[in-house]
Amino acid sequence: QGTIHPFRKSHRSVFGKLLQEFRLVSSDRRSWRILLFGVLNLLCTGCLLMWCSSTNSMGDYTHTCCKTTVAC
Repeated sequence: QGTIHPFRKSHRSVFGKLLQEFRLVSSDRRSWRILLFGVLNLLCTGCLLMWCSSTNSMGDYTHTCCKTTVAC
């Protein structure tokens, strides 16, 4: 008989798999609004992180938070 393999092995890289899933999701017109919201969310998060990094505001907050708590 032999070993049963329920899932076939894929020779694609992780990036290739993600690209395939993105193409599958983006082929549906209803998903465009969600994808656009996700891109806008990532853009705003990136801007916020750059701003916090340049002003050192988040660094000061986490530094004080870690001093007052037991585990960081």
